[in-house]
Amino acid sequence: MINFVQILYTLSWHSTIFSLIALLYYAYKIQRRYQRFKKYGIKGPSPIFLCGNIFELESKPRHEILHDWFERYGETFCFHLPIRSTIVTEDLDFIKHILSDTKVFGGRPFPNIHFYPLMDSVLQTNGKSWSNSRKTVSPILSTSKVSSSPVADILDGCVERFLDNLNSTGTHEPFKRDITCLCNRYSFDVILKTSLGIEMDVYSDDNELIHAMDTFFKNASIGATKVVQCIPFLSFPMKLMAEYITSGKMIDIILLHLKKTVREYLANKSGSGSNAVILQSMLQHLRDGNITEHELLGNSLLMLLAGYETTANGLIFVLYVLAKYPEIQEKVRYHVNEDGYKHPYVEMVWLETLRIYPPVIGMVSREANKDVVINGITIEKYTTVMADLWRIHHSPKYWPDPWKFDPTRFDRENRSKIVPCSYMPYGYGQRICLGMNLATAEACRLVAKIVSRYQISFSDDTPDSLPIGSVVPELTKPSRSIYLKFQKIKDL
Repeated sequence: MINFVQILYTLSWHSTIFSLIALLYYAYKIQRRYQRFKKYGIKGPSPIFLCGNIFELESKPRHEILHDWFERYGETFCFHLPIRSTIVTEDLDFIKHILSDTKVFGGRPFPNIHFYPLMDSVLQTNGKSWSNSRKTVSPILSTSKVSSSPVADILDGCVERFLDNLNSTGTHEPFKRDITCLCNRYSFDVILKTSLGIEMDVYSDDNELIHAMDTFFKNASIGATKVVQCIPFLSFPMKLMAEYITSGKMIDIILLHLKKTVREYLANKSGSGSNAVILQSMLQHLRDGNITEHELLGNSLLMLLAGYETTANGLIFVLYVLAKYPEIQEKVRYHVNEDGYKHPYVEMVWLETLRIYPPVIGMVSREANKDVVINGITIEKYTTVMADLWRIHHSPKYWPDPWKFDPTRFDRENRSKIVPCSYMPYGYGQRICLGMNLATAEACRLVAKIVSRYQISFSDDTPDSLPIGSVVPELTKPSRSIYLKFQKIKDL
């Protein structure tokens, strides 16, 4: 009689030995890579066996730990994760070379865990898929398109809804509001209506889609991602955990809304989706065979996620700045009363805000698709090269008195003097942010309307210095709720 217990015992031992050999080989390959970078003369923090620098990297907000490493290792250094090595630099000549050499550095590094359908979005694809998605959306978000109907009308309606909820009680007395949630809801309202034609009360506390978005970002830096960074061959079980327990579960809820909107639009093109300018364009490209359904869903989801956090955090920053610098606020009000939101000074304030407080700091990065030597630095295939946007935006080499809030840096005369690659809040080159014009339009319209109706100032619990944390390592946001005081202009 066959002894099944003995067979299972033998198999388990064989599996254990095989796993140990595989782990040792994996550890050997990682250590060899660490040693090669040391041989190349690229300085950086010492990696820990198997884990690289992941624990030190996660010990502080990303801009703070990178600043510490720059002070120790100079303007170009390297840190390691078991899954990849990253060269970080503030050398603009180096950065311009990387961003211009699209044959070697054509794409961004792939994430550790791939979420469907984000893996099919313009953020994560390369080659033909990326090109098709880019061509689909880019023309719809030009400056002229976002400044005319129907987008302009939608933005005006979203601004009015924001103002209604800002002063929801209709009081004429000065009042204090947490602008964090309000800015998130306003930005999400804009992207829902302009991109997908979805009509809903985004300011309701019972909104399922809003709850899903909040939960997604709260779980975006789950432990599963950190595990995969250390042990990449566990990516599949960790992906299942993420999909069915945390972030991915929320994506399912979001996708249900997206698919429902697409079905309704296809059933009745003249119905509620008629203002969904981006969705209309993508559906036409889908019908023409230029993009796939996965790419349509991936890019739609990307726009929702980007609109919910990045632009919203920029709005929080600019309202804080206006409260902190009343002389700047008064100048904005003066120009708005003359020419409305289109006055150049309104945009100058927005651009200077994005310089001092860039909402996105880790997306100006590229992955090498072959070994190459640049400026004497050897860059291996699959190595990521990243520009430290926070450091560059605050460098006295490019910005005199960098912490001074000075919108005139972006007036017509001075804008032409800005050093290329020293200002990249929306990225740079062929992968520059598609939503740049829409974000600027929604910010300028909102700022103009608020300052024309309210005096903004610090409340009793507004911090004198804005504390910066992160949503995920690549995105900055205030690390606490920001309360500001509002008083109607006619009551002053």
